[in-house]
Amino acid sequence: MFPIHRPRRIRRTALLRDMVRETQVLPQHLIYPLFVQETTGSPEPIDAMPGQFRHTIDTLLAECEKAAAAGVKAVLLFGIPAVKDEVGSQAYAEQGIIQLAVRAIKARSIPVLVVTDVCMCEYTSHGHCGVVRDGDVDNDPSLDLLTAAALSQARAGADIVAPSDMMDGRVAAIRKVLDADGLGHVSILSYAAKYASGFYGPFREAAGSAPRFGDRRSYQMDPANVREALKEVETDVAEGADIVMVKPALSYLDVIRAVKERTNVPVAAYSVSGEYAMIEFAAKAGVIDRERLIRETLVSIRRAGADMILTYHALEAAQWFRGGAYGAPRRPGQTGRTVKPSFLAASRRRESRQTKPAFDGLPRHHWSAAAIWSASAALRVCTESSLSAVVRSGSVGRTSDQAPARALRTRRASVSDFTSSAPSRARRARAETHSVRVAHHTASAGSPLASDSTTGDMGSWTRIGRIAEVSQKYITNRAVARPRELGESTRP
Repeated sequence: MFPIHRPRRIRRTALLRDMVRETQVLPQHLIYPLFVQETTGSPEPIDAMPGQFRHTIDTLLAECEKAAAAGVKAVLLFGIPAVKDEVGSQAYAEQGIIQLAVRAIKARSIPVLVVTDVCMCEYTSHGHCGVVRDGDVDNDPSLDLLTAAALSQARAGADIVAPSDMMDGRVAAIRKVLDADGLGHVSILSYAAKYASGFYGPFREAAGSAPRFGDRRSYQMDPANVREALKEVETDVAEGADIVMVKPALSYLDVIRAVKERTNVPVAAYSVSGEYAMIEFAAKAGVIDRERLIRETLVSIRRAGADMILTYHALEAAQWFRGGAYGAPRRPGQTGRTVKPSFLAASRRRESRQTKPAFDGLPRHHWSAAAIWSASAALRVCTESSLSAVVRSGSVGRTSDQAPARALRTRRASVSDFTSSAPSRARRARAETHSVRVAHHTASAGSPLASDSTTGDMGSWTRIGRIAEVSQKYITNRAVARPRELGESTRP
């Protein structure tokens, strides 16, 4: 007996899936972290975070304008001072890099909220988040430095100050000095549950904030604890935090959910530098679909309960999510495909030549058809030259003397099918079958596509990879024989 309830019914089409989707990511849910340093000229790339930069004030303004145009409502600023000292004095200097950057954004009237990170690690010579005494961070004297930094940033025009130091009592201390200075309208986003995580490595390289000795486990949280996170959150809310944050995000989705259920203030989650770097380097290696993984990661964080997400992918993701759709088809020309491991070497060679992969923008289930068509398109160009050369050179294998002639006849038949004015499905199917035969005969005939002088006989995946590589070269260089004149499409 068939089941009455069939959940697949409402997954049948994209429109149905959109209608019943439970979790949405919109541009206004994203906060864009940015680094700014005291230099001029071009922004400096961050090697550990491909696609991210240490900005100058001028390039920071341009990036903020891009964020606003994409629909991102807030940026989080991290300052990298030119000079550091034991007490991180540039964090609260009137002409500090963060203060200058905030004033510049406000003077330009860019429609984004400016959130400033309140911590000492980027500004201290020892790399810790407060005053160091006897090899440890002394909590209460550190509060004086943190409140000075928060007050200075708020006076410069920050809309939200975000203490990330994890000192006890810092939210109450900051709220007190802001209110006393007539800045009661400035909000506090507290890094309430900040774990001592290994995911911060790329950030510390970007900001130059790694501790010069020891680590931060005496003040950041133990990754094994969740009840402690709830206690930290409740304490910060009681002290006056307007928004609370869980950091990192991806490995702490259970903490995000627990915090969301326990508190009634907005919950932020920080998708940190290590999470960003894992996606970027895996995509660079060709082993993941980059866009799909970014989308899935952000949706999972929202699904766990985050009201807002701090992510280095904010600018790009905002453009994808403008309509609120999670699973929207990739637009023509977008990349992000997964590559089989045996194709990695060819993929790296393509990247080094800075050529565009032949199958960009195609779903993976179309690759086989694309490979067949591309091989046939390239072979149309090289069959008469390459295979005739093989015949002339006498290098045809003794067991396959007739293969080149058969392949040549097959190729001509395939071209006639593709170039007909109204090709039917049957014609296309025959053409694809012919193309497979061409590839097979070419491999068995000892042509340049069939073997490798260094490795001898190759496996089937490597042969297909070579065929795809050759076809890519002809397609990229527009060497396919006049496809428009022949009436052929550029997709299978």
